[in-house]
Amino acid sequence: MSEAKDEAKNEVKDEAKDEAKDEVKSEAKDEAKSEATADRKVEEFAEHKIEIDGWPVNLVSYKIGDTFYCKADNVSPGARLARTKGTTREEVESAAIARAKELLARTRRREI
Repeated sequence: MSEAKDEAKNEVKDEAKDEAKDEVKSEAKDEAKSEATADRKVEEFAEHKIEIDGWPVNLVSYKIGDTFYCKADNVSPGARLARTKGTTREEVESAAIARAKELLARTRRREI
């Protein structure tokens, strides 16, 4: 019976060690990402509101390095609908709008 207890304790210790290692790796990755992007600046930032299928949508696009990023969110609750990245502003904005249209088309409107 004590062998089973010792085995269980060792398993718990091993799991804790694995979790700690994963956490350290995750923190190291996050730190490396922040260092890599610390040198880069946001350029060509643009924000505008559009309407998709009767829903107000906030579209934000910007460039970091050679990559454009775009985020579309529902203005009312501020829920992110889409995030895209690509080589041109037009490409990322059209992809974000297409994804937002797809998601908003599934949303039901209820009469009050």
